[in-house]
Amino acid sequence: MVERGSIDVSLADIARRADLNSALISYYFGNKAGLMMELLRSVLGGDISKLDAFSQRQLSPEEKLSGFVRGMIDSYFTYPFINPLTHQLVTEEPETYGPLIAEEFSKRAATILRNILAEGQASGVFAKVDPLHLYFHIVGACDQFFHGRYQMQHIFGIGAIDEPMKQGYSNYLANAVVKSLRPAT
Repeated sequence: MVERGSIDVSLADIARRADLNSALISYYFGNKAGLMMELLRSVLGGDISKLDAFSQRQLSPEEKLSGFVRGMIDSYFTYPFINPLTHQLVTEEPETYGPLIAEEFSKRAATILRNILAEGQASGVFAKVDPLHLYFHIVGACDQFFHGRYQMQHIFGIGAIDEPMKQGYSNYLANAVVKSLRPAT
């Protein structure tokens, strides 16, 4: 998916690339959706655990929030298929994958963010804001930046997101989010 820049990959393509029989993949994972869910677990599970560990460090709430934003952007950069694949699974099999994705990934990330926000509010460095709004602000900004590549190309003449561009966006978004939460004086 990373090589093609698309989540439109057949089970036969995956089997061929892995040098495995597609029947074996189907047997082990049940179907392509089961394989894709395991892929999400593989890449996102570790990233969310890293965000959680980072949020437990002895840092200021601002540093934790900045690290959270940067960690999210790093995940999107490394695995640009995350949100399109998540949306596809939830759309095609909402009863099966909606609750799994929400519990295993989204809720964990939102809880980490909620805890950082609460710590910052308790110490007076963050204004009172709805954690839901903050969560969707960050996730939406990440999703649009990495999913909006066609707009980047046609509006700004940028064909690919490279490491310097990712770093620039990380700096921008982390600073913008942290500054937006400072209490009015």
